[in-house]
Amino acid sequence: MSNAAATTAPGTLVWLSGLRWPIERAFQECKGELGMDHYETRTWRGWHHHQTLIILAHHFLVRLGLRLKKTALTVPQVGLLLTAVLPRRLLDPAAAIALVARLQQQNYAAYRSHHKNQRTRRRRC
Repeated sequence: MSNAAATTAPGTLVWLSGLRWPIERAFQECKGELGMDHYETRTWRGWHHHQTLIILAHHFLVRLGLRLKKTALTVPQVGLLLTAVLPRRLLDPAAAIALVARLQQQNYAAYRSHHKNQRTRRRRC
């Protein structure tokens, strides 16, 4: 059964039905390997930003897998190769303290912004 036009060739229907599997696999890899389902956003714009970056990262990993080998490597396999090859950046104590201080400032700014928005919403009601 299909909602395609009656004049659609059977080969086209088979081809179109086969396109679903790679899309489902891509979403499964994005959720399992890249954190597509691990978003913590407060706005639609933030959610769309997160999803766009995940899809771009997936595209990069798939293209890299195709470039490294004639048969496509899976996203987890490419991730394993990248973790083995790329150097890990270790922070010295001063850099770690600076990073924590910057994160605390960002968290405080987000906290103030969130409460400011809550007060504005209460006034409107």
